[in-house]
Amino acid sequence: MKVLVITNLYPPYTLGGAEKYVYEIVNELKKRDEVMVLTTAPKGGFNIEKEGDILSFYPLNLYHTYYAKNIPELVKPLWHFVDLWNPHPHFIIKNVLKEYQPDVVFTHNFGNLSSSIFSAINDFGIRHVHMLHDHFLLCPRATLFKRKGEQCRNPSPFCVVYRKIRRKFMSPDAVVAPSLDAIKRHVENGFFRNSELYHLPLPVKKAFRVKKKYSEFEVIYAGGISVQKGFYHLIKSLKGIRDLTVHVAGSGIVHFSTDNVVFHGHLNAVELEKLYTRSNVLVVPSVCLEVSPKVIYEAFSYSTPVVASRIGGIPEIVIEGRNGILFEPENLNRLREAILYLKDNPDVLKKLECGAYKTAKRLMMDQHLKKLRKILKGA
Repeated sequence: MKVLVITNLYPPYTLGGAEKYVYEIVNELKKRDEVMVLTTAPKGGFNIEKEGDILSFYPLNLYHTYYAKNIPELVKPLWHFVDLWNPHPHFIIKNVLKEYQPDVVFTHNFGNLSSSIFSAINDFGIRHVHMLHDHFLLCPRATLFKRKGEQCRNPSPFCVVYRKIRRKFMSPDAVVAPSLDAIKRHVENGFFRNSELYHLPLPVKKAFRVKKKYSEFEVIYAGGISVQKGFYHLIKSLKGIRDLTVHVAGSGIVHFSTDNVVFHGHLNAVELEKLYTRSNVLVVPSVCLEVSPKVIYEAFSYSTPVVASRIGGIPEIVIEGRNGILFEPENLNRLREAILYLKDNPDVLKKLECGAYKTAKRLMMDQHLKKLRKILKGA
């Protein structure tokens, strides 16, 4: 099977779990299939540059999405307007499809590539499978979260038009999502009416039954330092707890200091594994609608239970009393109570560790790949 994977970012340029997943799945597919990756780069030329089986180019727009956090808010609406249907990626992708002639195109996050890539795929009549990693089809910020720090329940006139245009060009043969909640939200907004829909949780590459230490309780937060991820709620709720350390693995600007928090910055895979192994709990305190955070799966791989917000697709993977504890978003008291309860009850914690390990064992990469290949083939 010849597979063309299209993604807006690819290592070494990564912003989150989506890029990690794509990188892992490409390497797994290569063991049995012929795979080519088409992506964008924040530097380079406007034409295709080839390095092995990676094709990259710099899309013509106001800036590259990799640097979006550094761009003034006033500029972003214009960037999104261009990104709705940009002729440059359309031209590039048509040439790639003509030369490579894949059996299937597997698309992922496409900000900076624009909806025009879907028009190009349709023109060739090639099987198209799209994977939902976020809510970018519904929201320019991909999070359904407003700048003022609240969920977006009623879309603005701009977003209404934005969704209408995205719907017009988005008609894949199949859609894969790690969360039923994400599929439901898109279908309710008129997407994928003629597409095959598949729920496929993210995979793990390994599962270890790790023996933890309980003399000092260690918590890990892995993700961006931002309001929408609930980072500040976490720090505020756990402030002042004795014999507890919060390890923060992620990038962002911190405007305060606290005694029981250790900031590690961005960590590579090996360094992050060490933190998962030693930590008693991963906390995912998001206030935005997460699809299915990859950090949860990573934590389960090391028998690390999860304390997380009951929001988006998180409750589909974090099961109360089995592999973690759920709390209502922004409920700082409940978050603090959950951590203190686990800290003071190692027997309960051990039970959740066992549940996290068992969850990971059910999500191994080989089974995920088997199901995914069937979807890609249309079998």
